[in-house]
Amino acid sequence: MRVGSEFTAKQISNRTPNPEATPSTVKHSDFVMKGTTKQANTAQAPGRLINIDGVKLHIREGGPTTANAGAEWPQPTAVIEAGCGLHSEHYHWLQHALARHFRVCSYDRAGLGWSDNHYSSCDAETIAAQLHSLLMRVGIVGPVLLVGHSIAGLYLRVYAHRYPDNVVGMVLLDASHPHQKQHLPVAGPSWRERVLQHALGWCAALGLTRIYALASRLEPYFLHDLPRESKARLRDLAHRRHTYLTPLRESAAFDHAANQALACGDLGELPLLVVTAGEPAKAPRLAPDQARQLASAWELLQQDLLNLSTNSRRRIIDGADHVTVITNKTYAVQVAEHVARFVQGTVLAHMRARERTSVHPASARPETGASGITWR
Repeated sequence: MRVGSEFTAKQISNRTPNPEATPSTVKHSDFVMKGTTKQANTAQAPGRLINIDGVKLHIREGGPTTANAGAEWPQPTAVIEAGCGLHSEHYHWLQHALARHFRVCSYDRAGLGWSDNHYSSCDAETIAAQLHSLLMRVGIVGPVLLVGHSIAGLYLRVYAHRYPDNVVGMVLLDASHPHQKQHLPVAGPSWRERVLQHALGWCAALGLTRIYALASRLEPYFLHDLPRESKARLRDLAHRRHTYLTPLRESAAFDHAANQALACGDLGELPLLVVTAGEPAKAPRLAPDQARQLASAWELLQQDLLNLSTNSRRRIIDGADHVTVITNKTYAVQVAEHVARFVQGTVLAHMRARERTSVHPASARPETGASGITWR
């Protein structure tokens, strides 16, 4: 949704060996005043760092590596794109649940998680291009199932438009709508939240978050259901300045990303699964009538997302809210089960239909036997 950012309150091996992948020890962002002072290096990345145009992006993969052996149709790789200000670690339960069914990868956008910070635009076109370069670099050439949470729904709409040959389906997980600012009583962080984020960023840069254990003191409710190891990693990331600043930059670029998504048009016949949290997003600063307006407007926006594709369906995760839908194990498993059924039915049927209408003759199918489409 992006009521503020998901982080405003505070907060698996690659298929193809890559000589540009670096060891998993990640340096914190440099803090620059008049000179350069590097923060302590204590965050241990669970995945690998891949150099994309001078920016190291962190990617994790999991799931069966031989699931497609001898299969008539390959299982797609699920690619998770995180919500505003969230890290790949927030998706621990969803990654593990999806990995029971097929290959899954998640990554950290620049300035988030264990990825390098950079000051290029946080618009959808830039993010889609960086993700595509990352996937190509690690050998994930398709078929790809895009899974976008919150603001990531905008980014992935642009990705599917730019790289249609790679994409066989999309999952919008309580995803943002390009017109939501016109309908929601609140959209984006308040000035107080922005001041707090900047202040926490300075505290992290100066090492005060460690001295005063601010990461533990300000831990948001939605982290309570994550495993201990994930919470420890996220607390460590809370000592990185850009953990607080990048969500503000992404939030500020929302309108630009929304316009880019709108310019891409609809998804045609691409299989689309809209998954909605059953409970409204937590917005403590709203009056009761505004909270009801928020819930009603969000429901209508989620329903409207179904119109993006002629091949769409929707599922609701009762009891989950905008963030616990991915941080709570029970809810994340429900999401994964819906996604697995969506792939086995709708997505594979779409892949067969693509083969029948493909210009590639049957005799020229790829060695995988998957489709008349040459995945690239």
